[in-house]
Amino acid sequence: MRHENSYKENMKKSAMDRKRKEDAFMLDIFSQMVIDEALFKAKKEEMKAQIDCALDNHDEEKFYSLSKQYKELLKKYA
Repeated sequence: MRHENSYKENMKKSAMDRKRKEDAFMLDIFSQMVIDEALFKAKKEEMKAQIDCALDNHDEEKFYSLSKQYKELLKKYA
C-alpha cells in the first residue's frame, strides 16, 4: 500500500511540476510580448516626434529618411 501511495504521489508531483513549468513558460512569453509592445510604442512615438521636427525645420531629406524608417518599423510589427 505504501508503495502505491508513493507512486501516486510521484505522478501527482510530476504532473504539478510539468504544469508549473508550462505556466512559467507562458508567463515568460507574455512578459516578453508586453515588453516588445512597450518598446514598439516608445520607438513609434519617438520617430513621430522626429518626423514632426523635420517637417517644422523644412528638412526634406531628413523627413524622407525618417518616414522610410517609420514605414519599416510599422511593417516589422504589423
